[in-house]
Amino acid sequence: MVKTLDEFLEMIDDFVRIICTALMLVMTVVVLIQVFARYIPAIKPPAWTEEFARYTMIWLSMMAASHGIRLWNNVGVDFVLKKIPGKAHKTVDILIKIAVMVCLATVTCLSIAVYPKVGMRQISATLRVPMFYAQLGIIVGFILCCLQLAGRIIIDVAGGNEV
Repeated sequence: MVKTLDEFLEMIDDFVRIICTALMLVMTVVVLIQVFARYIPAIKPPAWTEEFARYTMIWLSMMAASHGIRLWNNVGVDFVLKKIPGKAHKTVDILIKIAVMVCLATVTCLSIAVYPKVGMRQISATLRVPMFYAQLGIIVGFILCCLQLAGRIIIDVAGGNEV
């Protein structure tokens, strides 16, 4: 079961990495359009590029966060955790992951409750689309983070190897 779960999470992570690569490419092209348009007098700089790049960055960072969770590759102060021996170390590590999961799940639930109501009424300044589409990146990203973290917790509890 642990191996199947790990393979499923790896498949999701592969998809996320492809999406992140595509978003990074799109964002780079859009920013380059803006930069070139500023310095070439014959071209009027498009107004939408800055806002589009910002919303693409939101989607990119939220999707990439799930990859960081998958690797458990986050910034942390672990000098105390490293001093804890054996089983206690693993137990504390799992408890930390559960605490992070509670925070992620709380933000996810609040985002799902609030963003559709508010975001569909707010319109972005230059793109003229509902803000919900930018905010949806936060919801999708946190759902992916919760999924990856839940999988890591299950694998850790079941005694699976580090992913």
